[in-house]
Amino acid sequence: MPEETSPLLKDASTKTNYSDHRRNDSVPIGEEASSIEYITFEGPNILSSTRRWTYYFISVLCALSCASIMLFSIYAPSLQTRLGLSQLQINYISIFAEVGQYLPFFGFIADVYGAHVITIISIFCLTPTYLVAGFIYSNPNLLPPSYNLRILCACFFGIGAGSSSLFLGSFFTCTRLFPSNRILSISVPVASFGLSSFLEAQLTKIFIHETYVDVNGIFVTFAGMFLLTGISSTVTAYKSRTPVIDKLDASSTNKGSRLKKIFKEPTPWLLFLALLVSAGPIEMFVNNIGSLVLTLPDTPKTADQVSYFAIFSTAARLLSGVICHYIPLIKPAPLLTSILMVTALVHLSFAMEILPSSCFSLVSMINGWAYGSCFTIFPTMVMIKYGLSDFGSVWNCVMMSPAIGCMIFGVIYGKVYDRASFEPSNNALLLIEPLIKVFDTNQVVCLGPSCYQITFVSTAGSILVGALIILAVYKGSLRNSKSSLPVSFEASA
Repeated sequence: MPEETSPLLKDASTKTNYSDHRRNDSVPIGEEASSIEYITFEGPNILSSTRRWTYYFISVLCALSCASIMLFSIYAPSLQTRLGLSQLQINYISIFAEVGQYLPFFGFIADVYGAHVITIISIFCLTPTYLVAGFIYSNPNLLPPSYNLRILCACFFGIGAGSSSLFLGSFFTCTRLFPSNRILSISVPVASFGLSSFLEAQLTKIFIHETYVDVNGIFVTFAGMFLLTGISSTVTAYKSRTPVIDKLDASSTNKGSRLKKIFKEPTPWLLFLALLVSAGPIEMFVNNIGSLVLTLPDTPKTADQVSYFAIFSTAARLLSGVICHYIPLIKPAPLLTSILMVTALVHLSFAMEILPSSCFSLVSMINGWAYGSCFTIFPTMVMIKYGLSDFGSVWNCVMMSPAIGCMIFGVIYGKVYDRASFEPSNNALLLIEPLIKVFDTNQVVCLGPSCYQITFVSTAGSILVGALIILAVYKGSLRNSKSSLPVSFEASA
């Protein structure tokens, strides 16, 4: 092992040893430095500092555009009204978007073939689907209602997949440009994703009028924006490839056997389950803000609630990264456990009407903080444990868990909402309605706490379970110096 190491991608004139964050199973708790093995590479085509920072800046800007899917709740009520959909059907559209957003193979493609490949995919997933969705919204009577719903489900599946591939392409480019600095490699791009939903929520206000929302205008704007950012991200990801990064990608020849070994361990599955029961309910919340605010007596503005969620999510992503990087005395696992416990308490208080409807903004803020913390601390754990060479594959597999959680709680929310919208005599029929009937359109409107109480009691319990899983894994790691989950982070040199 070299005695001295330097940051990846230094000036071309410098002969340097480069850090390849690889897995090391013998990592004692709190000794992060020993979890890194080093490879030596000498090459003439290493990026200069100016080019490296330029590519990094462009990648962060592209990450700032990736969260348009988080704005679904802004125009969901308009989709429901114009196309005559029930809340359950609206939730099925958002579920298809979630499933597309968390497809597990984008990380593997980026690890093996390069981040530029998945950014190319994002262009074809985002621009055409937004245009088709806008056309369906503008022409609701052109096709039968059930066909409109099927097409929208397919479109939002593509939108979710495109958003994920564009962000992961930008994210992986950042991690490979600055692998030894987790503030630059993880916190900044992840925070940019959180900030993206805030900035785009402000952009959508141009299309929100007193009596209607110009949904087609929103979709056409996003289609053009993603065409530009997709091209920019593809060029940046390709140009930032160097012999060092190519060597890291070449190490993926044994990736299949390594991944089999990794997924035979309990740690990735525990992380998968913890993220499922923690982030899944929160994603359900943000996808349904638009209908939730309509159930309250003093209806808040949906765009403002999405902005509150985004602002606190972004702040949590940045602060969690700073804490993990510079304050080793504060362990990330107990910190995340505490945040999730507070979030569970807020969900329960909202369900039991302990928090009045006038405090709904607080609910949005706490959920945003918890969501941002999850998506900073979880990938940090994965990167330290499994290294840069396997980070994309492992994290992308773990990251698909919120889609399952959102699917489960989205169905619960839609069922509870629709049941409360019908007369009591129809409740039993609604509860036993087969899922195959989902494409039979039937618009309903719900008012009052009965629209969400059962849902938020269940989400409170789920988030609490997630906190306890993280705490249990942390406690278990303290009893084993070869724990599979590092929980103490030290500042990188």
